[in-house]
Amino acid sequence: MTTFLVYAHPQNCSFNHALKEITLSTVSKLQVSDLYEMQFKAVADWNDFKETKGLSTNYSQAQKQAFFGNLLTDDIRSEQEKLLVCKRLILQFPLWFFSAPAIIKGWMDRVFANGFAYDTGKWFETGLLQGRKAFISVTTQSSESAYSSNGIHGNITDYLKPLHHTLRLVGFTVEDPFVAYAIDKSSEEERRAYLDAYRKRIVSFTKSM
Repeated sequence: MTTFLVYAHPQNCSFNHALKEITLSTVSKLQVSDLYEMQFKAVADWNDFKETKGLSTNYSQAQKQAFFGNLLTDDIRSEQEKLLVCKRLILQFPLWFFSAPAIIKGWMDRVFANGFAYDTGKWFETGLLQGRKAFISVTTQSSESAYSSNGIHGNITDYLKPLHHTLRLVGFTVEDPFVAYAIDKSSEEERRAYLDAYRKRIVSFTKSM
């Protein structure tokens, strides 16, 4: 069963890149979409369709018509094909201004198309991508205590909830996130500990299901 890593960080010297390398060295059946390297288009718009004649003026409905009419652009269809053959999905990115980078949100907006990932009455337990599981791997600048319930930012899961909810809506079983806190301020020992913990998490994630 294939694991699909959707990775979003613009620098190869980053800790996110080190986490990506852990996944590459640990998982045998792996597909990777490096969104920045791919220059993946983040904006959902009418350029997502090979042609617009006859499509609804509502973007969501146009997505559905384009999906069934084979009119979605090749970059979207390629990502959808990766999703269809995977059983496990990892979204990996740094937390920027308390949310995911725009390129991650754009990937979800464009790839989780109406008709492909969900449809009327086909969401959550009946979502069209059911039978798969996912988790988010994220790094932060602030400390773990800052993201505690009583911390200055509040619980980290509050910031990830929109992404988790979207994954659940299209049918994924969502596991708890992996969070590497205050990574810019971490010592080499702390970074190694995070990498070791992540390797164990990846092994556990890919063994189950």
